[in-house]
Amino acid sequence: MDERTASSHPGLPWYHLAASILISLVTFALSAWYTLQQRSTEVLFALGTGLLLLLAYNIANQRNTRAVLRNLSESLQTIRQHREPEPQQLARTGVLKEQVLDLAQYVQRRVMPDQASQMVPVNLEKNELESIIHCMNDGLIIYDMNMNVVLLNPALAELLIPSNPAATGRLIQNPDDQLLFERCVNIEHMKQVHRAMTEEPLLPRCDVIELQHPPQFLKRYASPLNNRFHQQIGHVIIYHDITQEVQSERIRAEFITNASHELRTPVTSIKLLLETLDGGAKDDPKVRGEFIRNLLREADRLHILVNDLLDLSRLETAHERLAWSELELRKVVHDSLQTIAPLAQKKGVDLKENIEDDLQKIWADQLRLGQVLINLVNNAVKFTPSGGEVRVIVRRVDESVEFKIQDTGIGIPQEDLPYIFDRFYRVEQNRQRRQNSGGSGLGLTISKQVVEMHGGKITVSSSPKGTVFTFTIPQKVKVNTAVAS
Repeated sequence: MDERTASSHPGLPWYHLAASILISLVTFALSAWYTLQQRSTEVLFALGTGLLLLLAYNIANQRNTRAVLRNLSESLQTIRQHREPEPQQLARTGVLKEQVLDLAQYVQRRVMPDQASQMVPVNLEKNELESIIHCMNDGLIIYDMNMNVVLLNPALAELLIPSNPAATGRLIQNPDDQLLFERCVNIEHMKQVHRAMTEEPLLPRCDVIELQHPPQFLKRYASPLNNRFHQQIGHVIIYHDITQEVQSERIRAEFITNASHELRTPVTSIKLLLETLDGGAKDDPKVRGEFIRNLLREADRLHILVNDLLDLSRLETAHERLAWSELELRKVVHDSLQTIAPLAQKKGVDLKENIEDDLQKIWADQLRLGQVLINLVNNAVKFTPSGGEVRVIVRRVDESVEFKIQDTGIGIPQEDLPYIFDRFYRVEQNRQRRQNSGGSGLGLTISKQVVEMHGGKITVSSSPKGTVFTFTIPQKVKVNTAVAS
């Protein structure tokens, strides 16, 4: 360390030496003047010699002090670098040697372990952050201020490009790629969203984007990316798949609308019948009897609808458990047909059953299996003209039991078959037939739910000559209970 650097340290001002010299010279001058006044040569010589010795001592002491402070500064610099000073370096610090050594050991014990423990989490946090980004279910993409892609995670490919995840590389090469725009239902909305990132870069946004092929809804969160100095350095975009939530909300809204409509019909009929009776029809015995029968029919329709709604609610919310047991197959089929027999006789429709001879037992929920058979046979009888036939055929197929309910009725239009199991779905060409059926519109939906709870499948085929409903009950795995999916 040079003289200029040493003299700049606190506690070592350059003017100490100059002041000592100045005081010595003034003292010497005063002494010389006094001595000349007394005309004593001996005294003058003694005083001069003493002043010179004093000046030499001051100079030597200042140099030693500056050397000690310079070595002390070097030792502190060594400690600051988390190293212990060398013994020779400590020896040159004079009386401060022990204090400097204690300070160095204290730093080694306290300061360095803390810094080491702080550096490890930093590295861990970086690795954990990268792992979290790559394991996220939500798609993430980071742009710089020039809209160049800095980072994106694998989930982005699965969300935005489900048919071809490898094409995510196109986004890296060209963030303005038309890949997303090809799937957007509203392309102008997507352009507006991208444009807002450059026009209003500091404004966070949340947009819902509807895609097609396949249908998909994504919630897009855009936020500015800032560094530790709170300066924007880019944009962070997160895509969250809300397709299931949107579809569930639509189904819920449709269900409420349809349920309200179905409930309103019998309630309105009951209200009108009661108003008519109250208006004077009750006084005519013949009219009164007819009105009471109509009231009973509408009340039964309302009762069936409410029960079906509660049934469907239990099945779809997984609150229903199947009571699995080994059943007498012929008894289950026979009991179901006997339930519908009065309606079939009234309409003039024959009920028949064909069951394989060696098929005696079935593993299923007796109540729920009977409910499916009654629903399907009841529908077949309702839509089969007088003189027609409804047949239940049961046989073993591989490791399942297959049921076929076929009729000689009026059939279902082909364009309506894919939606026949939807709740409250109406076949437009047969709306009058549907309204006169007295059903709730939920029987087929409930049947499908029950069959799927058993692990089976249900299908339908139809022609102008009749309709066939087919469902299977697997027998491979026998369990005591199962939860509705």
